[in-house]
Amino acid sequence: MCIVLACTTLLGCVWGVIGTVRSTQLSRELAAMRLLAEENNAQSPSFANAYDPDAIAAEFDGGVVTVGEAAEEYQLIASYYEMLGMNISEYAESTKQEILNGLVEEKLLEIKAKEFGVYELSDARRAELEEQVRAEYEDNLNYYMAFRYGEGKSEDEVRSETEAYLRENGLSYEEMLASAEQEAWRDSLYDYVTADMSLSDEQLRAFYDEQLTSMELTYSASYDEYEADCDAGRTVVWNPEGVRRMQGILIDFDAEQAAQYADLQAELAAGDAANMDQIEALYQSLMPRAQEALSRAQQGEDFEALMAEYGGTGEAGIRISEKSSMYGDALRDAAMALTSVGDLSGLVECDAGIYILRYAGDIAPGAVPYEEVKDSLRANYEEEIKFSQYNATVSEWMEAANIQYHTDRF
Repeated sequence: MCIVLACTTLLGCVWGVIGTVRSTQLSRELAAMRLLAEENNAQSPSFANAYDPDAIAAEFDGGVVTVGEAAEEYQLIASYYEMLGMNISEYAESTKQEILNGLVEEKLLEIKAKEFGVYELSDARRAELEEQVRAEYEDNLNYYMAFRYGEGKSEDEVRSETEAYLRENGLSYEEMLASAEQEAWRDSLYDYVTADMSLSDEQLRAFYDEQLTSMELTYSASYDEYEADCDAGRTVVWNPEGVRRMQGILIDFDAEQAAQYADLQAELAAGDAANMDQIEALYQSLMPRAQEALSRAQQGEDFEALMAEYGGTGEAGIRISEKSSMYGDALRDAAMALTSVGDLSGLVECDAGIYILRYAGDIAPGAVPYEEVKDSLRANYEEEIKFSQYNATVSEWMEAANIQYHTDRF
């Protein structure tokens, strides 16, 4: 069962990276898959080498992909299909096409990186990568060494055996460094191509209009969607009726108390009400500090300064209405019980600890004016535009490369 689950996960990863150099994470997953197979005596299928590895599997302006390069990828995917009980022959043609397309793109991007002068790494960047990769290699080594203890071997023997295993499975330090260097020049190529790309005012306004229509439709149907987007920090351009902005001082549980509270709540949810005294004791442990904070707020001390001192929601606060469900009934009811902007609540017990709420203002319903959100939208959306334009540029390069595929050669 472990092998089947691992293969299923890995297969999705392989399809996601066909045509790119395997990432360190994927290489680690491949090696872990082989380790599982070893432990369960599973065998990968053997393939007849009835092809010429030096033959051309794909050719394009500026380079070729050999059958050997493509067949290595194909056999890897085919072996995992077989371990899942599937037959690669049903997907052979599309799989080969995807592999060749990816390998051509990989080589074409390298040509472009050299053409634009962004392929070579600076000495400082190379040293930085070497340090990062060395640390990751040691993590990998320790991870796989754990599978090889308990065999009567010394620490040095286990380390030496594991290092050999990593070399066999594409996770040597040198291979990991080569992968990191390739990722680095790819990043440099992306930065070069997108350096002058920017989101025009027309594009931004069009995006705002799209979001306005979408959010009004979505939030009108589901307040939970609105609340989730606000909590996630998404730029909201349309607000429902009756939403208040609430600031809050939070006297929260420490890590140990939070874990105890979660366990007690789980027991309570299972029908065991005998622990109510323990839950109340947790709140009582916070009361002295909570009472102190409330007293200072009631005496007129600056609420935002108190939030900074004690902890809480921050200046922006949270958005709550009668329809709120995210923050719990107690917090919602306490917030909606306040009658005027500036009012303070009492001490409100919640899952995180004890809140003191301040009614900071009302959120104007309907569309948020474009001028108020355009900077936020640009910050969140511009990178998406760049990524889309970069992909379009790569597609143009591919289309202009006069690619010819020979999937029948392997």
